[in-house]
Amino acid sequence: MSAGVEYNPTIKELPSSERPRERLLHYGANALATAELLAIILRTGTRDENVVRLAQRLLIRYGGLAGLARANTAELSAERGLGPAKTTQLKAALELGRRLLAESPGERPQIRSPAARNWPHVRRGAVAGGWGTLASSCRRRLSASERCGSPRASRTRKASRSAGDRRAMASST
Repeated sequence: MSAGVEYNPTIKELPSSERPRERLLHYGANALATAELLAIILRTGTRDENVVRLAQRLLIRYGGLAGLARANTAELSAERGLGPAKTTQLKAALELGRRLLAESPGERPQIRSPAARNWPHVRRGAVAGGWGTLASSCRRRLSASERCGSPRASRTRKASRSAGDRRAMASST
């Protein structure tokens, strides 16, 4: 193998604990990164790029899910690894997400204090380990949620939390 060639394992070559579909079944959709969820929708990659890397590349190129949703079908179909079938699957999934959000805007959690912007992620009543950052709309409804920490996250983030943040969280509970 030459120095300029990078080995790209296929999804089948990955241990089952690292495959997106198996991870979703074992840990739930909340545990997966956006690229892993997108990889499940796309199903296959290319000879040179597994589906997770394809998903990561698309998310970077289009600036996330919102950019993918804004992109037109011709533009997406022209991407290496996407054709008309995958493009329509992707656009359909993004539209379903948009419709779900439109159907239930009042069901998003409401932010009632500044301290609630940083919270331990809670899944089905149990702490899932990790901190999240919230973005709220002008009506204090949750408009975005980003998982900042996880069991895989470095200890640096946890150590960088200020004592004031910890005190604010303690007083808000």
